[in-house]
Amino acid sequence: MTLINADNHRVHAVPTWMPLTNEQIIRSAAFHEAAHTVVGMALGGRCERLSVFPAQLADDRLLTAELAAIPRGTHDRDTAINCCAAAGFTIALTGDAPADPDQGTTWTEVTKTTTDMVNDLWPAITALAEALLQAPGLALTGDAAAAITLPHL
Repeated sequence: MTLINADNHRVHAVPTWMPLTNEQIIRSAAFHEAAHTVVGMALGGRCERLSVFPAQLADDRLLTAELAAIPRGTHDRDTAINCCAAAGFTIALTGDAPADPDQGTTWTEVTKTTTDMVNDLWPAITALAEALLQAPGLALTGDAAAAITLPHL
């Protein structure tokens, strides 16, 4: 079994204006991370730990540029491509996928498949996100995440 660390949400403070409250940012992050976890579990993956960190906004609505950029999609895309590559699976950003579907796919197919999965798995994602928002320190163990998620799968 290949162990892949998909947690690279590390940031360096660079002020950026953000039109959301702390609570909205935290709630959005909880649903975002819950979706990663639920989709991963539905595909046979295992979660060690699930967490979000409290957003820290200044009075003038500043957020780090790195955090503001995360919803643009390149962060998750790059993480998916790198994690899959580490496991020997290719995701092609442009052009054709590998001839053998067991060796890779296109980013277009990845986004289509995951969009469909998120729609189908929304009850599990919602249950996990709500539990995460209630958890001490905004963190759950992988076992707790599995106990919430698996009944929905």
